[in-house]
Amino acid sequence: MNNHYKLCPKCSTEAQEESLICRKCLYNLRSEPLLSKDINDTNQIFVDSNTRLENQTSYLKRRLISIVLISIYAIIFIFGNIIYIQKYRLLPALPVGSTQTQINNTNLAWPTEYGGTLGVRNTTQNFTIPSKITWAHTLDLPALYDMKGLSTNLIGNEKYIFYGLVNGQIQVISTETGALVWSKKISGLLDSTPIIIDNRLFFAQRDGTISSIELSTGRVLWENNAEEVFLTGIDIVDGMLYANSLYSIFVIDIQNGETLWSKKLGKNSFLESIMSKIFGSSNAPVKSLGEYPATAVSAKGEMLILGTTSAVKNIDRQTGELRHVHRTSWLEHTYIENDTFFTFSKNEIASININAQGRWWDKVPVLRGLWGQLTIWGMAPPIPRDENNWILSAGKGNLRSNIIHLKMPAINKQTIFSVHYDGTIKAIDKETGILNWEKDYNTEVTDPIITKSGLVMGIDGDLVLIDMSSGNEKEKMAIKNGFINQMTIIGDSLFAVMDDERIIRLD
Repeated sequence: MNNHYKLCPKCSTEAQEESLICRKCLYNLRSEPLLSKDINDTNQIFVDSNTRLENQTSYLKRRLISIVLISIYAIIFIFGNIIYIQKYRLLPALPVGSTQTQINNTNLAWPTEYGGTLGVRNTTQNFTIPSKITWAHTLDLPALYDMKGLSTNLIGNEKYIFYGLVNGQIQVISTETGALVWSKKISGLLDSTPIIIDNRLFFAQRDGTISSIELSTGRVLWENNAEEVFLTGIDIVDGMLYANSLYSIFVIDIQNGETLWSKKLGKNSFLESIMSKIFGSSNAPVKSLGEYPATAVSAKGEMLILGTTSAVKNIDRQTGELRHVHRTSWLEHTYIENDTFFTFSKNEIASININAQGRWWDKVPVLRGLWGQLTIWGMAPPIPRDENNWILSAGKGNLRSNIIHLKMPAINKQTIFSVHYDGTIKAIDKETGILNWEKDYNTEVTDPIITKSGLVMGIDGDLVLIDMSSGNEKEKMAIKNGFINQMTIIGDSLFAVMDDERIIRLD
């Protein structure tokens, strides 16, 4: 049986063949052609051959597009993984300790910027707030553009205290008397705090020089000119010094300064390769994982942690395998303890286990970015978040103006104490990431130091001892000598920088 009807071109409503106006939208149907459809005895509708062919063609097109997209995804993942395995392993096998590299970083190295083997800025000793200023050492402050004062943290041992100035002058004073022991102008600028091991000082300079200096005399033991730019600190483990420049990573024997191994951390583009041939390799720009390093390299056990401006990369220290990539923004500190590494960013603090399985597509250049674009276009699912122990939001928002900068954290067996430039102190459970307590002083505070007696901090001109379990103040003493910029504990004495003009010892 054949039925005729009209189809409204405006709202696609079917109308009877004698209809003059669409009953739904009142469109004029007088000039619309008649269409037909076949209905059998069971009232099943059969479309005409042209409509059926058009529907089939549309279905096949959609099916073909789906098959093509699935094939593209499969090719990307299969060949991307093959390319990563064959070509884009970040590092080859790294060197291990030799008979020449037997010095190990022990607790004798504390205090350094990283804290030694027992945790960051953790003395594990009893402490009573001192009340007597034993001596004061006045800093000979140079001016470099609009900067003045110290360019490093105050570090030292039982005999000597080291500090660096913004113009590249490094000085050592006596722990006992505060008298100047020696002063030296280094070839480059020092942007990060060195490491002290026994009577030796290790550091990397902005001009590419990596040095070892005798702490007691200032005598240069060795220098390694890497011809790179070092803006971050170093780490030492198993007798090897690890340093990351803007473009490369270096592994150096701390006994003699010999480069055991180094490698560029990026691949030149076609244009950069041409520039390299024209101007020479030393003048050609080289990418460093696509971005600059944000923190010092951290090495311990099986892990080698490289931090960039948007990611933390966990590398197997023995094989060079890139094991895990954790995406984060504005990274400031990293720290390794046992089989876990901690990341401290302006907007989050995270704990990540060595066994966290990063997604392999993070390891292949441009692949994650391609996936992100496909996600935006609705052609791929959202990128899964990497596996980790916990992540705690540390900032007040996502905008740069609302992000709170972190100072050097302090860590013991149970708790992470993070301090922020706005005067906020957070006590975070190290196992779970739960915030135990928070205290806001609404002023600038110093990096914290953990003692058995409590958390020691400088707040304005006050020296404060805080109960680590509750955040309540246990002791407080006003140092009537200015504003406390930074401090460190050596033995039973506290050494503080006041007003960026002088160093005092309190007993």
